[in-house]
Amino acid sequence: MIIAIIIGVWFFRLAKEAELNKALWAAVGVLSFILGQFVLAFILALFMPELFDGMGAEIVVGIIGGAIGVGVSYYILQNAIKSAPKKMSKSELIDDEL
Repeated sequence: MIIAIIIGVWFFRLAKEAELNKALWAAVGVLSFILGQFVLAFILALFMPELFDGMGAEIVVGIIGGAIGVGVSYYILQNAIKSAPKKMSKSELIDDEL
């Protein structure tokens, strides 16, 4: 849970710097971590159920799945930052030709 909070704060700060919706991107970061864990664990449980026999593989699978989910969300966030329109300052909005 601590890792999810750290990821949420990290996405919050990135969105704040890029002037995007901070709460939305923090939620996207946390949810992508949790969903990444779930999806990878589910897929591996379907095809390799012997992997989850109690040797601590659940933790490793969870961290790897979460990292993959966060990586995908980070890539999407970076693309959103690049495509977001830049806000102009008041001095840039004023026409000097008048």
